[in-house]
Amino acid sequence: MSPNSRLTAKDEHIERSRRHSVSRNATLNLIGSVVPIFVTLATVPPYLRLVGDVRFGILALVWLFLSYFGLFQMGLGTATSKYIAELRDCPGNTREAIFWTAALTNLGLGILGGLLLWIVARMTMPLWLKTSGEMQAEVGRALPWLAAAVPVATLTSVLVGALEGCEQFGITNSQQIGATILFQIVPLSVAYWFGPRLDWLIGAAVLTRMATNLPLLISCVRHVPLRHRPKIDRLWIGQLFSFGVWITVSGIISPILTSLDRFVVGLVRGPQAVTYYVIPYNFATKLAVIPFSLSRALFPRFSAQQSSEAQNMAARAVLALAALLTPIVVVAILVTQPFFRLWIGPTAAARCTRPAELLLFGTWINSLAWPPGGMLVAQGRPDLNAKFHMIEVGPFVLMLWAGIHFGGVTGAAAVWSLRATVDAVLLLFAASILRKVIFRLMPAMIAIILSLIASLLVDEHLVWRGAMVVVLGISSLLVAHATSPEVTQLGARRLRAMYGKYRVRPIPGVSG
Repeated sequence: MSPNSRLTAKDEHIERSRRHSVSRNATLNLIGSVVPIFVTLATVPPYLRLVGDVRFGILALVWLFLSYFGLFQMGLGTATSKYIAELRDCPGNTREAIFWTAALTNLGLGILGGLLLWIVARMTMPLWLKTSGEMQAEVGRALPWLAAAVPVATLTSVLVGALEGCEQFGITNSQQIGATILFQIVPLSVAYWFGPRLDWLIGAAVLTRMATNLPLLISCVRHVPLRHRPKIDRLWIGQLFSFGVWITVSGIISPILTSLDRFVVGLVRGPQAVTYYVIPYNFATKLAVIPFSLSRALFPRFSAQQSSEAQNMAARAVLALAALLTPIVVVAILVTQPFFRLWIGPTAAARCTRPAELLLFGTWINSLAWPPGGMLVAQGRPDLNAKFHMIEVGPFVLMLWAGIHFGGVTGAAAVWSLRATVDAVLLLFAASILRKVIFRLMPAMIAIILSLIASLLVDEHLVWRGAMVVVLGISSLLVAHATSPEVTQLGARRLRAMYGKYRVRPIPGVSG
């Protein structure tokens, strides 16, 4: 064997190892996203029984209000991950300087954000919390806890970013699963033993978040590693902020669009309506973990490719997502009504079913925007996402207000899905792949629209609904194969591999 061939074999082995590592990390990320979804879904019924629909809606608004102050992270968590990953072969002192600079800076920003939250929440509470004086008093007593939650969140972003930069995805995802379980169970236990007071529930949730940061910090001590006293390195502040600035701009606008609907529902219809919107919204949008996981895996490839190569890969990714999600969404739309009746009861199901079906359609459309959005960022145009969102905000607010006035929660779901469609079209056009995918996406879109119509027509007739699941489910599988044969071929290969791995083999020397 020649030296060149040995080098080629070594390079091929390294490349296979890298692919295996990316696949393993993507799988861990998917597990770390999916398990908390089931935990959250499982705790909704006991929460509704113990705290009631009004308090549940208020909690949803409180966590939504708090999420806006996560902007004080200033993108430093992502910046920490980037630079620690780039410099993992450098001396540990360099990585430690990055970590402590980002952590201490974000902690200071979080404290500032917490104080601002306290002030803003007290001033605006009557506007976004339309409920009785007793419940407003409970939320008012919880404001110190909410203020403390902001620096906790900003510090968490750096801890997670540092561990992901060290490729410790097993640690970050296991911590995320554990933190979600505790975040749901601890306040629920408080409500069971001591009553549904909002200040107690919020305080228990924030203390839980604080406690779950400790394992992350211990892991950072080991893997970064951390050996010296914490201090801010002025040389790294500029680099961290210069990288995080566009992430921050997008982070300011994106949460407004993704969560403004719940605020407007609360303002127009009250906290009870928020409950009947949040339940179907959380149910439908959990599917976003699939495009999110794929986009994270594709991002490094997009960054290394030429523009034409990146466009082709983004187009293939869009078609693959459409093929993968179309059968899931078609069946989900048709089984939502009976599932909701079992899950949350017939009364709540009657108010949540139609919004959930529309939001499933909107989530399918929204998933198609992930690959072109990631490609544009990787190719040096992170500003386009922010600019498109700025254009969408004004019309979205006006249409949302009108939709809620005339259609209630169902109107809000329809407007959200319309905005998701506009956003996907803009990103596909900006990425120069709209023409490549639009005609191949049409059959999938028609299949989903037919499932919406079928669900409306069959209503509560379970036999007809079951028949539609079979007919449209099989049809959607055929549509998926036509949309992206790569996906069905890959699925067939995986099934053959699983069959070969687990099938019973004859014992040597024993005849059948």
